[in-house]
Amino acid sequence: MIFCSNGFMIVLMAGLPGTGKTTLACALAKLTNGSVLSKDEFRRSIFLPDEIEYSSRQDDFCLQLMLETAGYMLSLNPAKIVFLDGRPFARRYQIENVHSTAASLNQPWRILECVCSEETARRRLEDDASNTKHPAGNRDF
Repeated sequence: MIFCSNGFMIVLMAGLPGTGKTTLACALAKLTNGSVLSKDEFRRSIFLPDEIEYSSRQDDFCLQLMLETAGYMLSLNPAKIVFLDGRPFARRYQIENVHSTAASLNQPWRILECVCSEETARRRLEDDASNTKHPAGNRDF
C-alpha cells in the first residue's frame, strides 16, 4: 500500500497519457480524503487558451505552482495526502524537484506508476479526444 502510518504524504502519479493516472488519483483521493492537484487544470486556470503551449518550461512552471500549493495545503492539514497528477515524471529532474520540496516540508513521498496495455491507452486517448473530456490538448498515442 502507498500510505504511511501517519496518513500524510505527497504521491506522484507517474505514467504515460491514457494509463489512468487521473482516474486512479481521483479514486484514491476520495478514499483517503486526499486532494488531487492536476497540472492540466492548473495550466487551464492560469493561462488563456492562446497562451497554452505545452512546453517543458510551462509544464515545469505549473508543477512548481502545484508543489507550492501542496506545501500550503499540508501546512493547513498535515494529515493530508496530496496526489500530483498530469505529468509522466519520466525525467530525473522532475522527480528531484518533488523530492526536494517534500524534504523541505518534512513530508514523505511516493511514486505510483500507472501502466496499461497499448490498446487500452489508445482507446482512452481517442475517446477523450472525440469527447473533449480532457483539459490537455496535446495528448496523443
